[in-house]
Parts: sequence; C-alpha cells; structure tokens
Amino acid sequence: VSHTGYPADFIEMDQDLEGELGIDTVKQAEIMAEIRDRFRLPVDEDFVLADHPTLNHFTAYIVKMQGGAGPEPEPAPA
Repeated sequence: VSHTGYPADFIEMDQDLEGELGIDTVKQAEIMAEIRDRFRLPVDEDFVLADHPTLNHFTAYIVKMQGGAGPEPEPAPA
C-alpha cells in the first residue's frame, strides 16, 4: 500500500495495478523487489511482470515460490 499512494481500503486484490490503479511497471518492479526481500524469495529469471497484473497474481506467485500450491488467479489478459 505504501508504494501506491492509495489508502488500504481503496485497493482490491483483483484490481489491475497499471490499468485501474495507474501503478506503472517501474513501480511494480520496485514492489516485486520488496516482496522478494520481505519473503526471502530467490531471483526468478522466468518472472514476467506482465503475467502478474493484480495483487492476487502477486500473492499466488509468493505462495508458489515458497513451495505452496495456492489457488491460481485468472490469467493475465493478452
């Protein structure tokens, strides 16, 4: 939330970060770097930011990288 400039109650897990919230890819990359640090995730050379347009996608990615099998979010639109 601190990276977005929006109050926590404004952000929904299925909102498109760029399309609906105006969070550009540079800011999204910063958010992902912080997520990697916070959750001690390894660098993933196959990670594609465009495949993770919502917080639901980021959450599923974190669970997967930690060895879990959480629910898969809807695929990113083409």
